[in-house]
Amino acid sequence: MGIKEAHEEIIQVLNKHKEVLFEDGMLTNIVSIGDVENFLSFKRLKTYLEEVGFCFKKKLHFSSSYCVLLYESYKVHIRYLKWKKDKKISWSDDGRQPREGEELIEFSFPCGSYTFGDDVLCANKVWEEFWYELKSYGYSFIDTENHNIYFNLKNGKYLFNNFDEIIEKYQEKCKKLQNTDNIIGLQAKIEEMQTRLKLLKREEDKRWKNTQFTSPNQK
Repeated sequence: MGIKEAHEEIIQVLNKHKEVLFEDGMLTNIVSIGDVENFLSFKRLKTYLEEVGFCFKKKLHFSSSYCVLLYESYKVHIRYLKWKKDKKISWSDDGRQPREGEELIEFSFPCGSYTFGDDVLCANKVWEEFWYELKSYGYSFIDTENHNIYFNLKNGKYLFNNFDEIIEKYQEKCKKLQNTDNIIGLQAKIEEMQTRLKLLKREEDKRWKNTQFTSPNQK
């Protein structure tokens, strides 16, 4: 049996027993030995982060020992990064860059203020408050242009552990603002309609007076 055939047989065995070997369905399709190596690196990193205080409440995703997705949704990515020499923050606000090998937690928001919906006025207002609160956790680096913010592990773990509650708070705030704006908008429309009805009534009264016949006794 050659090396290629041996690898294929190993992969078949691993896929057959992946539910037992890899909990939570995190490794869904093994196509190479590298997948298993990456997964084991991920597990070691997860254990390491738990030891320094990270609490994992959601199902985790992983890509490699360099960049691990701790949390991912359509509008939010949270990653563990061990900085590489050739990597740079695209638009670092103050021009600083991480050192090679520096461990960081990146909170990335690809949609920016649209993280909180399509109502631009509400989303922008809530985003500014949300971004200000994230910065209050003591960031190490920030790329405001691309909506990325980086923390060392000590500060990042506090934000990570409280992130669900934080983002839910601002999502709820955005909903309330939208409801308030809707109510104000409806009130404005009602007032506009009332004003138009008054004008129409005055015009109708004026037309009615102009069409009245003068009685014989008034001549």
